[in-house]
Amino acid sequence: MFSVGSWFRRHQVPVLGVDVSPAGIRIMELVREGKHFRVAHYAQEPVPSGALRDGSFSQMELLTESLRRALKRSGTRLRTAAMALPSGAVIKKMLMLPAGMYDEEMEMQVETEASQTLPFSLDEISLDFVTVGPSASHEGYVDVMLVAARKERIDERLTLADAAGLRPLVIDVESQVMTASLGLLDLERQAHQNQPVVLLQLCSEGSHCYVMLNGLVIFEREIGLSLPRSDQEKSRAAMESIREAICQELTRALQLFSTSTQHASVAHIYIAGSVYNLGSDLAAFVERRVGISSSLPNPFADMHLPSLDLQLQEDAPACLVVCGLALRSFSR
Repeated sequence: MFSVGSWFRRHQVPVLGVDVSPAGIRIMELVREGKHFRVAHYAQEPVPSGALRDGSFSQMELLTESLRRALKRSGTRLRTAAMALPSGAVIKKMLMLPAGMYDEEMEMQVETEASQTLPFSLDEISLDFVTVGPSASHEGYVDVMLVAARKERIDERLTLADAAGLRPLVIDVESQVMTASLGLLDLERQAHQNQPVVLLQLCSEGSHCYVMLNGLVIFEREIGLSLPRSDQEKSRAAMESIREAICQELTRALQLFSTSTQHASVAHIYIAGSVYNLGSDLAAFVERRVGISSSLPNPFADMHLPSLDLQLQEDAPACLVVCGLALRSFSR
């Protein structure tokens, strides 16, 4: 999405996916081999407790050290990078503009709309936009998604990358790059074409429920659920309590989705995040409780993996962001 110039502008320069989250720093380099991708380099490094707070970097030196260690462990030589902002750090607004506008005209209109409706001055934020498609309600108009973020949030990521010897070309948004990773699941995508699907992103600092239709996020909600950090002790009873809470919060989000949109149901639920310790049967558990087919997404299902095969398979549901960022190398 956000590039250092324009968030949505396409790039064909190889980039290293760099995901910085409370669950850890993950970096990934993908290469294309025919119709498939191969994970050329991957590494995961924990981050110190408290180094990230509400999506902001509170201990830059410690994060820099963790990123440098991850880069060294991965063995990658790429130094151009794609990074992401958490969805809670951006404001998204759908606009309806006349079709056929030049980019310069559309940019001026988006800035005007932003200055009138966003709770920040234009000097404090970075803006981008993308044309979603023809308006379904007004002929001769197009739907345009406006995305805004505080400049300080973007600058944090640029500073971290620079300190670790990286040159960031893209600053994206987590919800958008995760849709790219789900796009790798071709058979499932075809099965759910024109049907809403849920992506539940679980995290130790807040979780989100997204509903997507044909690769576009049409509903999102932050839910009151946080996973324990990987270094925290977890009893079996505590894990069962968390699994039940996941189902309860998901049910509430789905009820809100059905009452606030024209869609009465969803076709499938993907559960992403560092969920390995919640049991290999987590998806089956959610499916029984919620009554909707569920799975843990594996973006590597059709990829050639390096010798880290076992680690990547375990990490797969937590790798949607870093994988989606690495896929920016092949944007068209």
